Amino acid sequence: MTEACLGLMAEVILEHRGGREIWIRGNGKKAAGLQKKLLSQGCDAAAGMGEIFGQLENQKYAVVMGRLPEKERTKLQQAGYRETEDYLTECFPPIVVKGRKDYEDGYKNRLINVPENLTVTVKGYGNVIEFGDGVKMGKNSRLAVENGGRVKIGGGCRFAANFLMSVMDGGNVIVGEECTFGEKTVFRINHGAQLFMGNDCMISRKVVFRVGDGHAIFDAESGIRINFPIMQGDKLLGDTLKIGNHVWFGEQAYVMPSVIKDNCIIGARSLLKGNYEGGTIWGGVRLRY
Repeated sequence: MTEACLGLMAEVILEHRGGREIWIRGNGKKAAGLQKKLLSQGCDAAAGMGEIFGQLENQKYAVVMGRLPEKERTKLQQAGYRETEDYLTECFPPIVVKGRKDYEDGYKNRLINVPENLTVTVKGYGNVIEFGDGVKMGKNSRLAVENGGRVKIGGGCRFAANFLMSVMDGGNVIVGEECTFGEKTVFRINHGAQLFMGNDCMISRKVVFRVGDGHAIFDAESGIRINFPIMQGDKLLGDTLKIGNHVWFGEQAYVMPSVIKDNCIIGARSLLKGNYEGGTIWGGVRLRY
């Protein structure tokens, strides 16, 4: 869990504790990190191991780092205790929302104007997804967000069947208006990475937008991860892909962190990673002008 997600957990706790003492089940780094976040807001919290039920009976607000076993969750529900209102868990079952509805919960997740044919899977805290008016999705379209993911799709965008987007750990996607996406378009935005797309872009089928490393790479000698994005306070500084207005991507283009200015055309099966001036045509695996 990132620093930003611990901060979101702390916000939920402070919103619901109602003056009660806070008890955190856990002795690891995440529990210590949450204690630090709460202390920075002027609120102390005890941490340790034990059964959550007894802490609630003693009028404490309980927080479980990790997953709460289903047997314990059922026992709490039967006793009338409410999740987020009386206790909080770091990990909880994914929330699945299907099209034509809004959604909001106590974990600061918010979905606005979800279109028909889209299935959204939400994990963790602080995810926000917003669709403009007139967005249309083809059948079997899926979107997954986790721990602070942000997605905003402009009005009038149209997505063909089998669209897939995943936005993880503070990733951010903003798509302008009136863009069209071919069948099996894929977005994978990880670890604080960002994608900005302008208006009136045209994306052919099977185009992949990949921003941010999804897998860890470790230094063989030190064991330290070398491809994790930089933290600035609570914010991950990940890779960025900026796409201007009226950009056309050919079939099966693979797009990595880049700056692609207005009115570019990208050939089929091209691999992009760099800076591309507006009004130009590019193609190839080693891009040529």
